[in-house]
Amino acid sequence: MILEPVNGEWSASGIRSQSIAHAGLARQLRAMTPIARWKLLALALMGPRPTLFLEALRVNGCLQSLLPELDALFGVPHGCSDIDPVDTGMHQLRLLARLSRDGEPLEVRFAALMHKIGRAGAAGAPPVQARRGRALLDGLAARIAVPPQALELARLVIDEADSVQRACALRAGALADLLDRTRALRPRDQFDRLLRICSADHAAFPGHANAGCPKVGLVRRAAAIWDTACVDGMAAEAARHARAEAISQALCAVTFASRERATSTTA
Repeated sequence: MILEPVNGEWSASGIRSQSIAHAGLARQLRAMTPIARWKLLALALMGPRPTLFLEALRVNGCLQSLLPELDALFGVPHGCSDIDPVDTGMHQLRLLARLSRDGEPLEVRFAALMHKIGRAGAAGAPPVQARRGRALLDGLAARIAVPPQALELARLVIDEADSVQRACALRAGALADLLDRTRALRPRDQFDRLLRICSADHAAFPGHANAGCPKVGLVRRAAAIWDTACVDGMAAEAARHARAEAISQALCAVTFASRERATSTTA
């Protein structure tokens, strides 16, 4: 393998020195087998500072040879209603650094790195970006032998992370639908990993490193209600309505209690 960490670390200077010794670095990256590409990416993502590897490849103009989907995000603005726009590519690196500090497993780091790839190219609504992201992920999977579990989590995050981040604007029925999609017929750890990625994504924005993500908290509360709603023996649609109603009543009770506390505090 051409690329090796220097003293256990990746660095721009280390990769640059290897580039000098191997002038065809980008060509050799493209010539790697899918299995070799995944081994290289997995080694880098699980390193002590995984962003150094990606930054070093980008500095040397080689990121597009390994991960063109990620390379295309640099220069693309990204923000939400309460956060100033940032460079999407740089944001993804901050997100990866956060997950590394939290000790997250390889599948989570890979899925998080992929979940905004649909933002590259022409602008579009979240569903359009999700479809684009899925198509790009399928193309990546043809070049890199990503394990099925990591691919499945990446697809879930591409499809649903935006819905989690918009949870405060969703009605109870939409929240129940989100939980149907992310909890029913899926391993429960996937849902938890999705929410951990969303929390880290929120924390990766400047000024939010130590702030909790209220949207993720809301989804967790709704999930607890979804799990305990009495739907035994109900048809699918009736169960959906019962869960949505239970979520609506519980969230209304929380909102009322919050207003009561605020009123008593100001009185």
